[in-house]
Amino acid sequence: MKININILLPLGIALLLVSCDQFLSKKSDQQLVTPDNLPALQALLDHTGNITANFCSAGEVSADDYYLKPEGYNYMVEDIQRMYRWEPNYVFSTETTNDWMLSYQTVYICNAILKALEDIPEIPVNKSNRDFIKGQALVHRGFHFLDAAWVWCKSYDAQTAQTDMGLPLRLDPDFNLPSVRSTVQETYDQLIGDLKASIPLLPINSINAYRASKPMAYALLARAYLSMRQYENAYTFADSCLQLRQGLVDFNTLDVAVPNSLPTLNVEVIFNGLFYNSAIYKDYGRIPQDLVNSYQSGDLRRAIYFSQDPTDGSFVFKGNFTGDYSQLCGPTVGEMLIIRSECAARLGNTASAITDLNFLLKNRWDPVAFLPISGLQGDALVQKILVERRKELLMRDLRWMDIRRLNADGAGISLSREVEGIVYHLEAGSPKFILPIPEAVIDQSGMPQNPR
Repeated sequence: MKININILLPLGIALLLVSCDQFLSKKSDQQLVTPDNLPALQALLDHTGNITANFCSAGEVSADDYYLKPEGYNYMVEDIQRMYRWEPNYVFSTETTNDWMLSYQTVYICNAILKALEDIPEIPVNKSNRDFIKGQALVHRGFHFLDAAWVWCKSYDAQTAQTDMGLPLRLDPDFNLPSVRSTVQETYDQLIGDLKASIPLLPINSINAYRASKPMAYALLARAYLSMRQYENAYTFADSCLQLRQGLVDFNTLDVAVPNSLPTLNVEVIFNGLFYNSAIYKDYGRIPQDLVNSYQSGDLRRAIYFSQDPTDGSFVFKGNFTGDYSQLCGPTVGEMLIIRSECAARLGNTASAITDLNFLLKNRWDPVAFLPISGLQGDALVQKILVERRKELLMRDLRWMDIRRLNADGAGISLSREVEGIVYHLEAGSPKFILPIPEAVIDQSGMPQNPR
């Protein structure tokens, strides 16, 4: 089978995860032609619009690490306003690209690459490149399934995962195959299987943070198991990642006076996955005062992560690791230290948990003000780590997942926002913590919608 590189992108966007008879009839003038050589397949993987910049923003837009001033809210399009208010439906645009389209565009491309590889014989001269391309397609498909599961599936619960509705697991580029929702268990089995299968095919070091590597796969497995509240597995894979990547940026070496203090593609970034939404862009989104105040005197992240709007004193986030309008959602060394620390604390390994946390914070604080953490254990230590996790990983597309997993353990985190004098609430346990699949997808595919 051949698929033309030039039409992979529009085909993936238009796919929308439906049975595609209607789509194919509209696109009958386009031939499905496919790259049949390894350099062409690698070019697909290296196209940032295909792979690295297609991650969901809906979780971050729905979470509580920012707010919109009235003028910012009024600037947003209607679907973003509805998402911001936690409305039960019509929170994804049908007129422009949305998170569902982006997620499954990437899944489609990965499937097309894996299918094309079946027709390229493995010979000694191409084995290394062929394996690397396969590993990249698997790890990216797994990453995007994980990213989508945090938006459109219930938080993993071992007691109900066999019956909770999961994602439609598109594993073949054939448009004519119907979309059927799996279970949450099947969704996580698939994405974990993809991530694990990629490990032996990927190098320890990639040529840059836009390409996949073994540490990336280990890091994503740590994320997946953390979101499932399987702390032994999360610890194991965070540790596997940290055996290969240990670099941290010492914030004492950064210039807090410049607009973007954090260097892009720095030593901490394991994979440069990106997402974007105008609601959290610095021109519109603001950081709540109480969250800013949680960064104490001597914590260098306060000056590096935030700038103050001189017109009203509100705080703007600038610690995005990208230096532009996008936000980093790929894993970092700092995140892996936090995961290993939290899991160690939950598993009763207090000394290890404190060691990791102090190592991270030592690189975030003024040495004159830094006081190493000591004397904490049990739940008090876990809670301290969770506070530091939120502060370290602000605007990384992780807060929504964290709220969901912590609420599954009884944390009771509820959210509220005021818009035009009306206070909107999202109570812990609300079905609206699972976002609706775009209505057009439901209408055309016949898949069941998430409970509202």
